[in-house]
Amino acid sequence: RTGEKMAERGTPYVGVLYAGMMLTPNGPSVLEFNCRFGDPETQVVLPLLETDLYEVMCACCDGKLDTIDVRFKENVSAATVVCAAKGYPESYPKGMAIRGLDGANAVENVKVYHAGTKIDDEKITRCSGGRVLAVTGMGSNLTEALAASYKAVKQITFEDAATGESLMHYRTDIAKGAIRKKLRIGVLGSTRGTALVPVIDACANGTLHAEIVAVVSNRSKALILEKGKALGPTVTTKFVSSKGLTREQYDAECTSVLVGAGVEYVLLVGYMRILSKQFTDYWAGRCINVHPSLLPKHAGGMDMEVHQAVIDAKESESGCTIHEVTEEVDGGPIVVQKVVQVEANETAETLKAKVQALEGPAFIEAIQKKCKTTVSYADAGVSIDAGNSLVELIKPACKATRRPGCDADLGGFGGLFDLAAAGYKSEDTIIIGATDGVGTKLRIAHITKKHETVGIDLVAMCVNDLIVAGGEPLFFLDYFATGKLDVEEAASVVRGIAGGCKQAGCGLIGGETAEMPSMYAPGDYDLAGFSVGAVHKDRVLPQNVATGDVLL
Repeated sequence: RTGEKMAERGTPYVGVLYAGMMLTPNGPSVLEFNCRFGDPETQVVLPLLETDLYEVMCACCDGKLDTIDVRFKENVSAATVVCAAKGYPESYPKGMAIRGLDGANAVENVKVYHAGTKIDDEKITRCSGGRVLAVTGMGSNLTEALAASYKAVKQITFEDAATGESLMHYRTDIAKGAIRKKLRIGVLGSTRGTALVPVIDACANGTLHAEIVAVVSNRSKALILEKGKALGPTVTTKFVSSKGLTREQYDAECTSVLVGAGVEYVLLVGYMRILSKQFTDYWAGRCINVHPSLLPKHAGGMDMEVHQAVIDAKESESGCTIHEVTEEVDGGPIVVQKVVQVEANETAETLKAKVQALEGPAFIEAIQKKCKTTVSYADAGVSIDAGNSLVELIKPACKATRRPGCDADLGGFGGLFDLAAAGYKSEDTIIIGATDGVGTKLRIAHITKKHETVGIDLVAMCVNDLIVAGGEPLFFLDYFATGKLDVEEAASVVRGIAGGCKQAGCGLIGGETAEMPSMYAPGDYDLAGFSVGAVHKDRVLPQNVATGDVLL
């Protein structure tokens, strides 16, 4: 209103305002407005500005601010820690030498702003005010930004020259409330909401640093609404009717309820509606669903039909999948999978009971991942230890493929081969390369649980392509990709590859094992091979082949 009144008076304010605000039980309250660029409140925002600040200022002066696209960096957070003189804002000392500025400025993603500093005749930076420095860190989230800022702050000191007493003060609780804030969960459901019960319990006992703040259903008598009401009056529990609404309109109504409740993360628990693109785009990366199979198997199926399909296909394993919700039904990135064994006498009903018992724990694990601020290989479903164990298991088999030109040692970033040691001179030698896979024969290996022979077949598919060009197979590399690494199974495959290499006379000098839970269902793997050979230039095949020749 002040800005409006200034404009009415003929003295419009042109520039930047920032608000000092306080969160109260009754909502946010405005304490003040400022326009100074030297305050920490501004110094934490400026590094996030993507548009050139000079361009913005010139547009303000020229009265053309409406023509500037003022943009801020996406998915970047910033946090500022003020380094003040001891005693500030009351009486405080001055003149202390500031040490460690070079080290602080060297910290990645950090900007050190000077406030109460001066440089003396000896080029030493000294304290000249109460608020001495503002150290701003940036990161992909608030936690990373704070870590960067505090890392830089710890490089800085200003002390009493006589006693060595530290005269620098800074707060260690910046953004403490924001970091420890519980994740606010909203639920969309159409049924009983059985899988929600373990989540409710985990929130109550502290297993999850989260709270359920909204439960919404498209069915007025869905029992999941009763579970929401049981959480108390602070939880928004609402039936949203779809009568007379398009899918987009209905989803917008649901989003309005969720946003109004302050929801940050959405769970679909037995939700019997296909979501619109507008909904999935708005909640991208913040909405998960449970599916009663090991996706990508049986994607698009629902409830009992999925369990019956698993039995009809005579699959030995089933389970549930927590995945991010995207426009493609059941096609979003996989977050968590839980596996159960399918018994010989299994029915759709008994299998459903076993799978359903895992859905709640799967949701809890997925939410725990969301609550974490750092991600490890293990969080992504990749076991470094299993990979290392595999290398140790296959080393003897690989070593047995040594030949002139290579020793078939594993562990380096690339495999080495000496052409001269293999009897080839560079000036009269042609190198041949070939790559291939095993194809659907892998399915036979999965069913029979015999994995060594597909390794031999993989080598044959590749080296045969060298031989028909007249080449001698020299070395081989393999690629093994799986959803979850079974060390013994993978070792069996590689032992078969090593056996094929011995038959072909080539060295197995390296390979890659890729563990990708979101790409392959548990128990599945894929193979590819890469072979390199050599041939003397005058022996490249085919030679002297003509129409009418007989192939024996």
